[in-house]
Amino acid sequence: DITVSNESGSCGAVVEWLEPSVSDNCHADIPSPSSENGGFYPVGTTEISYTVTDTSGNSVSASFMITVNDVENPVISNLSGDITVNTDLDSDHAEVSWSAPIVTDNCDQSPVLILSHQSGSDFPIGTTVVSASVTDSAGNTTAGSFEVTVIDNQDPEILNLSSSITVSNDANECGAVVTWPAHIATDNSGEVSLTVSSESGTLFPIGTTTVTVTAEDGSGNTVSGQFTVTVNDTQDPILLGTRIDLTSVNDPGVCGAEVTWSAFGVVDNCSATLDSSHESGDFFPVGETEVVLTLTDSSGNTVLESFIVTVTDEQNPTVIDPSDLVVEAAHVTCDATIDIPRLVVIDNCSVASITNNYNGTANASGTYPLGDTLVVWTIVDASGNEVSVDQLITVNVDQTDCNDNGAYDVCEVASGAASDCNSNGIPDDCETDCNANGIPDDCDIAAGSSLDTNGNGIPDECETQFQRGDVNVSGSIDVTDPIFVLQYWIGSGPTPTCLDSADINDDEQIDVSDTISLLMYLFQASAPPAAPFGTCGIDPDGLSGLSCESYANCP
Repeated sequence: DITVSNESGSCGAVVEWLEPSVSDNCHADIPSPSSENGGFYPVGTTEISYTVTDTSGNSVSASFMITVNDVENPVISNLSGDITVNTDLDSDHAEVSWSAPIVTDNCDQSPVLILSHQSGSDFPIGTTVVSASVTDSAGNTTAGSFEVTVIDNQDPEILNLSSSITVSNDANECGAVVTWPAHIATDNSGEVSLTVSSESGTLFPIGTTTVTVTAEDGSGNTVSGQFTVTVNDTQDPILLGTRIDLTSVNDPGVCGAEVTWSAFGVVDNCSATLDSSHESGDFFPVGETEVVLTLTDSSGNTVLESFIVTVTDEQNPTVIDPSDLVVEAAHVTCDATIDIPRLVVIDNCSVASITNNYNGTANASGTYPLGDTLVVWTIVDASGNEVSVDQLITVNVDQTDCNDNGAYDVCEVASGAASDCNSNGIPDDCETDCNANGIPDDCDIAAGSSLDTNGNGIPDECETQFQRGDVNVSGSIDVTDPIFVLQYWIGSGPTPTCLDSADINDDEQIDVSDTISLLMYLFQASAPPAAPFGTCGIDPDGLSGLSCESYANCP
């Protein structure tokens, strides 16, 4: 017997064998097989028989079996490759289809194909192996497979994400406990877990906290939502310490005082600072000063507290005592215009007013009458502190009383009680009035009613006329005149009735030069005596200090 395997791709095989040998006692023909040696034999068993007949007609038969085994596996073609798909919407699986595989076999026209999953089936999330197995009639089997991967790409959904929340702080807390309804999430796969960055019912600090809610399904798909929790600090800070108004007296010599107080503090549900417009120990000016305390917490809540610091000025002004003044009245006045120095006043703050009882102002300068005037100065500072000082003003005048009427001449003139035509401070009735016309001589001269040729202040009509050189009043000038002068000069002769007549050279003195000058005129024709000479007249220069009480030969 012969057993062979099928030729590839054929449902059989070409089989060859050695021809059998024949022997016979006589002769026998070479037998032919029942099937061709080297022919194609189908899968299965084929009997090959030989019959040999000898020439005598004797025959004998023999056979063997050719078995062709189908050892070739069927073929699967068009088997799908690996498939990856997403889940169907809102589903935990996917309906997956593929092209039908094609199976062929070298023998069996209808090999049996077995699939673990059919096209169009629902596949769960994950990877599923689809197995394909085909078996031909000879029992040869071929297997194949591919993977169907269903990916869950659908995010879970948070159904009730909280809205943003705003609350005020819990009393005396730097935050607030905030709650919200529990969050619910769903997913197509049915498996979902929720995580929250901050849990409901916990203490949230002042400010805004972002709460993140994350839902994750079994496939790792996540979705997040956020809302904010805002806690506003609406609680004001509180001042620690007693706030009262303070009063102090000024420090000596300054317009204010250093004022102290117990320290203040601040308390707040979070944190706060305290700022003060003034510090304890600061210098405060006279008057009222508001001290403002500003309490500000970290959220900007502000509280203003205040108290008043009052500093009173109880220090009087200091005055440099003014000197008493003694003033001589001006010529021909019975009072004096005095420039009184301003009062020197020092005050720790400021001076509000300086007045005097004389003219009611800060400047006492003015016209003061004869005698003593007591000036009382009153100084008031800005706080009403008052002090007074006295200053004595004395005015002295010329106390001459020419007419002995008990009134000083200058005062009579100044008051108009007495006339003073020449403004010399002497009443007219006390002045020289040589012509007895009731007008002083110098006023007559000034008015032109009297002449004063030599300018000596005596009207010409009141002066004694003489003739210089006629010393002995003989009516002529001769040698007896120089002798008269010489005798008078040496003290052995009488005094001339008009000394001016003996002052030959008009040098305002009588000496030997006058005798010589007159002798030289008489005997040597020298210069004549000074005027008046040769006729009666008055001394033209009016400077002579020599008297001329009478001169008989002149009017």
